[in-house]
Amino acid sequence: MSILSNPSALNMIGAGLAICGLLLALIGHIRYNRSREELLDITESLTESEAAARRQILQAKMEVEAAKKSNAAMSAFLANISHSIRTPMNGVIGLTSALRDTTELDQRQSEIVDTIQSSGAAMMIILGDILDYSKIDSGLLELDISCVNLRRSIEDVTRLLAEQAREKKLDIYVRYAPDAAEIIEADSGRIRQVLTNLIENAIKFTPSGHVIINADVVENGAASAAESGHNGTLKIEVLDTGVGISEAEQSKIFEDFTQLDSSRNKRYSGSGLGLSMARKIVEAMDGSLSVRSKEGEGSVFCLKLPVGIAQENRVPALPIFKSGRVLIVDERPVGLKILSEQMKAWGLTPTVARSASSGISGLLHGKQAGTAFDAVIINQSCTRDVAEGDSFADMLQREFSISKTPTILLSNLTEQGAADSQDYTYCVNKPSINQPLLQALKAAVPENYLAELAQGSKTELSEPLRGAKTDALKTDEGEGKQPAAKRVRPVAVADVPKRTARRILLAESNPATRHVIQTFLNDSSIHLHCVDDGDTALSSVKTIDFDLILMDAQLRKLDGFLTTRAIRGHEKEVGATRTPIICLSPYKLGADEDLALAVGMDDFLVKPLTHDALDVIMEKWGHVKTQIAADKSAKLKPVKKDPMTAPLQSAPLRKAS
Repeated sequence: MSILSNPSALNMIGAGLAICGLLLALIGHIRYNRSREELLDITESLTESEAAARRQILQAKMEVEAAKKSNAAMSAFLANISHSIRTPMNGVIGLTSALRDTTELDQRQSEIVDTIQSSGAAMMIILGDILDYSKIDSGLLELDISCVNLRRSIEDVTRLLAEQAREKKLDIYVRYAPDAAEIIEADSGRIRQVLTNLIENAIKFTPSGHVIINADVVENGAASAAESGHNGTLKIEVLDTGVGISEAEQSKIFEDFTQLDSSRNKRYSGSGLGLSMARKIVEAMDGSLSVRSKEGEGSVFCLKLPVGIAQENRVPALPIFKSGRVLIVDERPVGLKILSEQMKAWGLTPTVARSASSGISGLLHGKQAGTAFDAVIINQSCTRDVAEGDSFADMLQREFSISKTPTILLSNLTEQGAADSQDYTYCVNKPSINQPLLQALKAAVPENYLAELAQGSKTELSEPLRGAKTDALKTDEGEGKQPAAKRVRPVAVADVPKRTARRILLAESNPATRHVIQTFLNDSSIHLHCVDDGDTALSSVKTIDFDLILMDAQLRKLDGFLTTRAIRGHEKEVGATRTPIICLSPYKLGADEDLALAVGMDDFLVKPLTHDALDVIMEKWGHVKTQIAADKSAKLKPVKKDPMTAPLQSAPLRKAS
């Protein structure tokens, strides 16, 4: 019998299939519930993870805000500390300056005063470093880009540091690439700051030998200029023959508060901030600062910066000399190499000698061979020949055939240098020798000097006189220099005779600073009215007509900026003549100057004040209000009527009949 024809078998099969279906449904339901539970667990886990991530993000944001507040608090603290120390230092530096200028001191007293001055200046440099460090760390460093003469900036720095080098009997050489542009677009103040630090370090860590500043400006290609936004690259190397730096220490010298010699009996002083801050300043200008060194063999610090090259003066104007043979006498190969390179750039033919006697022999040989030298450039260190026991000038005068050869002395700023200069045609003070040396050569070989390459016209020079200084020669200091954009002052300074303000308001909260200014303005014709807070200053302006106001930026009660705004409002309200207001601030030029001009101040003085800086302000602004009043008086003066035309002017017109 077939199963299909058996009903009971079919029922059993159907029941089995039903049971299998139920089992499968049950298994599916169990799996579904498990999957749902797993999904819920995963969802819950993701929710918790998301919440944890949000908490972490919130925590990170809170930490960032806390860090910002901490940096802001630190910057404010350092600024306040800097101001708190600068204020008494203003009294120290200002009063010692006044003591030196107004009192007859003997040599010992002068040395003491000079030591106080130099110590105060060193303290101000440290304070400036601390304040700049806080700005850099907070990302608030300000850059002032303008057209500057790079060669002149470098020479200014080396001139300021030359005395430190002379005290250690070191030579400083400045080598500026002859074909490099001199006028660039950069922050001159920051470049000077970095360069000063590098040269000071080089002098500090060099017991003997020399320091070389090697500068060049290279024009970038079109692709590089488009990528960086600058058409030039500045490269300055500071080389020294000092103690050198080991490889292990080279990686640490740019770290904050790090000194190579941090022992208790260390030989070299310092705050440990200089190189760290120098690198941060350079990096803020998109540049780099690196070092190459070997212990015991000196160091080379290399500064690279992207800069703009002024279109009007990409290459400096070079002179042209015709058949100008110049003898260079210097015992140091470095000096001979740098001077020879510069002579060749000027179209001259240099010949070198290593001693005074060799120089005399070279001059005699050239005269006998018919190739006489047009001039001699001699370093002061070679002016006295040990072998001959006589000076170069004396040996030259004994040889009649060459005695009239113009001689240019490269002199140190010392008493011996001043004495030696009397025996030479021209004297050029080291280390800044480029422009003065060029002027001396133009005067020494006028028949061979043709023209400035870029100008095409001959420069007229005075007849050289024996013993004359090159400083007395005509020098165009502004040649090739583009004037930087100047701030627009609210009050114009007319070309009028200088006249000192008679009524001056001094709003200054610090007694020492008031004493300094009172000492500097010790003149019976000046009536100085002193106040120590902003409210009193405003009240004084409302009752007294002042010619000039010196306003402390950080006055009590009402600060100097708010006081100035209130004074300008009062002048406008009553129609009073605008009184020049000079801001006195402990900070360097920058944001404070912008704020000062914005609220109505007319000029800016940085404390500690110097006598010369205050004199410049007095000469510039002391007469302004008096002149404005005189101009107004002239405009309001009644015009005398002509008796012939007065009746016609006053008579009524009659209509024609």
